[in-house]
Order: sequence, then C-alpha cells, then structure tokens
Amino acid sequence: MGRDVKGFRHADHMHPVKTVEQLYDTYEWASFAVATGTTDYDVDTQQAALFAKINKAWMVMIWSNYDITVKFNSTGNPGIFHEAALSPHEWRNILAVTNLFISNSSGNSATVKVMII
Repeated sequence: MGRDVKGFRHADHMHPVKTVEQLYDTYEWASFAVATGTTDYDVDTQQAALFAKINKAWMVMIWSNYDITVKFNSTGNPGIFHEAALSPHEWRNILAVTNLFISNSSGNSATVKVMII
C-alpha cells in the first residue's frame, strides 16, 4: 500500500478515478434531415446552430431514426457506424470534435439530432 499526497492509502497498482475537471454552462443542439445517398454531410457548414460558440466539443451525442455513418473532424477519418436501434450514441473525453460528417445509405431520409458540449 502507498499513500497519496493527502495521506490516503491506496494500492500501488490502482489509478485514481477520472473526473470532469470543469462544468460547462452551454451546449448546442440541432435536429435535421440527411437524405439517403448523402455522403459526408458537413454539419459545421450546414447547421448554423452547431459549432457556433463551441469550437471544440468534448462530448457529442447523436440520435438517428435510421442507420448512419459518422466521421469526426475530417472526411479522411474512418466512419463509425451508428445503429439507429441503439440511439443515442455518445462520445466524450476521447477527442476534441471540431466537425461531424454524416453519410446515409439506409434507403430513407434520416432525422438526425445532435447535441454537443
């Protein structure tokens, strides 16, 4: 057993629990349609309500009523499959998100809802 700077005991092999260092007082939200056959719908360009005041999001939550593919920050990045049946999907504390690119080959127009913090 070791002791941390405050004198609490801990096992040497254990790591401290990661906590949120800052609380945020704002978020951005948009709901929009992505037509079937769309490739790399540029959310930052097409949705004025997103990435307006938040330049780098630490948390992204996405809902969709049809399966879509999402790329973070660049069309050159690999797409992440978003299965509608498992909506919403949430990504946080993994990268600073500056844009989203959405592709839809579901055969239906997808209603997509995005919240960023």
